[in-house]
Amino acid sequence: MRHFAQAGAALAVWLALVSTVSVWIAPGWAASGRSTSVQITPHRAVYALDLLRSSSSSGIIGTRGSAYFEWARTCEGYLVNQHVRMQLALSESQSSVAVLLFSSFESADGRRMSFKLRQTADGAITEELEGIAELGPEGGVAHIALPERKDVTLPAGTMFPSVYTGQALATMVAGDALFAGFLFDGSTADGAYEVTTFYGPAENRPIPGGKPGESETFWPNRASYFQADSGDAEPLFEVGSMVNAGGVAEWFDLDYGSFSVRASLTEFERLPEPKC
Repeated sequence: MRHFAQAGAALAVWLALVSTVSVWIAPGWAASGRSTSVQITPHRAVYALDLLRSSSSSGIIGTRGSAYFEWARTCEGYLVNQHVRMQLALSESQSSVAVLLFSSFESADGRRMSFKLRQTADGAITEELEGIAELGPEGGVAHIALPERKDVTLPAGTMFPSVYTGQALATMVAGDALFAGFLFDGSTADGAYEVTTFYGPAENRPIPGGKPGESETFWPNRASYFQADSGDAEPLFEVGSMVNAGGVAEWFDLDYGSFSVRASLTEFERLPEPKC
């Protein structure tokens, strides 16, 4: 069951962070210091999940499932809803199903976030997480209500997913090869992640939801997730993807060392901007 918890948490992190998080980045806000503006795409998306690689030590011989993601921009902030269902085959006769439900809301100024997560395995609840996080100039705090009440300190420089993703994508579009920072996304009660992302050369790929033959620019990238201030040399997990300037991933890979899962975009729908 340990693999279910790892896979579910990583899906929450990645879907909230890179797949389709949307925010307007004003000129000059790029983390690289270059003047850049990026309009990221509000939308709904569905990804098919399949086993990409597995070693004998993982105990996993197959995976299949789907991940639904919805990001909406409101006049007050950014709303995310996710639903992930993944079946793991542990042997020819044994399998188990994990389901992850996640929702969050971030204020438009990037300083306050509410979040709620529930994960089940074969119908039994294995994890519940709920709380509110707040950021200030010197860092922040996550007020966890479930599974138990506690406050978790967030280091200075921590960002919520919309601001973090906006700055990361602005850096990518500006042509820089590296972005790193602290991220708290509401998928864990352990605090912030320290994430380092490397970007490769741009490629032309089909436009999600576009007409046959239409293409646009995508960037291959790989992100490593560490527990903030842990000093660990090895990441908790890594994510590779092919993402466009609008924050939409054509595919992404979740790599846990002993096994990895490929998520491929199968459905895409743009959402309208609010009339504020």
